[in-house]
Formats: sequence, C-alpha cells, structure tokens
Amino acid sequence: GVYAKSSYFFGGMVLASLEAGVDHVQRPASYFPTLTRQSAAFSENRFNVTAFAEYRTSDTFGINTTLRYTGNITDQLIPLSSDPADDVYDDLSFDRFEAWLGVRWFL
Repeated sequence: GVYAKSSYFFGGMVLASLEAGVDHVQRPASYFPTLTRQSAAFSENRFNVTAFAEYRTSDTFGINTTLRYTGNITDQLIPLSSDPADDVYDDLSFDRFEAWLGVRWFL
C-alpha cells in the first residue's frame, strides 16, 4: 500500500491535517462449507482519505472536525446460494463517508 500524511499548524490557533492511503489486497481462493461453489482468488483496491481541522479558542480548548472517506473497488461477487442456477451474489465493493464534530480540552 501507499500512505501519505501532511499537517500544518497555522498561527498557533488552527491545526489542519490531511492523510490518504491506497491498498491493493489479494485474497486466496476459499471454500465455504454452506455453499457448493468455491470462491476464486481475487483482488480489491481500497482507498481512504481523512481530513482533520481544529480551531483552538484558547490554550486549553479546541473545536475540531474530521471528514473521512473509505472505498473498496472490486469486481468480485460472492455467491449467496449453493445452486449455480441462482444468480444471487454479494458485491464486495463499498463507499463509506463519515463526518465528526468534537471538542478537546487540554489539561
């Protein structure tokens, strides 16, 4: 995988950070006992990006936010039925977005 992070502190009041990563994950072939079909080996690509910002109103108190995206790109479909005639699959790709708002009190 590849990972990068950068952060900067502006004027002793605002902290900003950005980090990103990319992973290429390879999965071996597997067999699930409840299914009569074997899952072939496959690979997937995962992406994540996180942005963080904090405004420090004083030396002891800060208001912050975190925004995060996580994604998985794959063309693998896992069979959900033991009958090959049933074309029912679980798509392993996804997109996830998160947003957080918080406060921090420095002791």
